[in-house]
Amino acid sequence: MSKWLALALMVAVVASAAEVVVYHFTPEMIAAAWQPFLDPESGEFLAAGTVSLVDGKAVVGLSFGEPWGGGVISPWLLLDMSKNPVIILHNVQPTDKWTLKAHLRGLKPDVFTPVEGWGTYLIGDNNLSGDVEIDVAEGLRQFAPVGVIRAIPKNPLILIRLWFWGVGGSVSVDGITIVYRTE
Repeated sequence: MSKWLALALMVAVVASAAEVVVYHFTPEMIAAAWQPFLDPESGEFLAAGTVSLVDGKAVVGLSFGEPWGGGVISPWLLLDMSKNPVIILHNVQPTDKWTLKAHLRGLKPDVFTPVEGWGTYLIGDNNLSGDVEIDVAEGLRQFAPVGVIRAIPKNPLILIRLWFWGVGGSVSVDGITIVYRTE
């Protein structure tokens, strides 16, 4: 737990570098962070999923005979949206229809309604193959509620928690890196 807390508090300060690594998650760290999807209000179990370490990869799959499901794969992460965060999924391979989604929270009360519940897409369902780069701001522009998009430029620090969501099969990943990419 303390390693996750230390990791969550390490937010890189971008000076003149073109790319700064903010977070890096190994398959073991993804497996340790994994948790099933629960209703944020009631705590009721909503979706089944499993995570395994297979040949050095984190593999997220379905369980209990459910046709869909997934799970949280990161702790809450602090991101500065003014520094252009990009999520890199290393060698991600779905066996069916999987996507990366996110829960969001503002750091200031009433900045925007937290995107909890089912969260918001960061990338479309069928675009996960190989090394995948996801521009967080672009993903939010495409999929987040309008109130979130309007609030982020004024209050660029947000909390984000990543999760895989899928229909059938499983998804594997060699690791996840989040970088700040400057122009």
